[in-house]
Amino acid sequence: MTPSVLPVEVYGFLGWITSSTFYVVFLVWAFTPDFILHWYGITYYPSKYWAIALPTWLCVTVVCVHLAYMCVNSMLESQIKTARAEHEDIQIDGNHQDSNECLFFNTSSDQGILPLVELPPDIVRMVMEESLPPLEAEKKYHLEKKKKKTSLKL
Repeated sequence: MTPSVLPVEVYGFLGWITSSTFYVVFLVWAFTPDFILHWYGITYYPSKYWAIALPTWLCVTVVCVHLAYMCVNSMLESQIKTARAEHEDIQIDGNHQDSNECLFFNTSSDQGILPLVELPPDIVRMVMEESLPPLEAEKKYHLEKKKKKTSLKL
């Protein structure tokens, strides 16, 4: 009985071999003098300028994409803070329907993918350190916040 090989593994191996081959050919072309390439009969190849230009352009492109990504996130940061402030106002004012309503973790399966939210550090701590399930940690967080709110009023 032979184990079956997944197509993903075959494509991955072929991709690795292909990229390794092209990399070796690139290095040979970049570092071999022209007269040796002519001696082997290789006369049609790009200018050696591209041996420096292509990696440089690739590195500059990666850096520029990274910087653009950081800039777009910085521009959106104020909008995220505003949305979070509105979310916190809803929690503090108690305008949501039920005090035990889960705002971060939704148990209903009809909504599909959950929205991306920033969890309060207290909920993360409860899940990580106290090993509480996320829904219980959130309920405990809301109860503690409600107790703090009432103790501040006194």
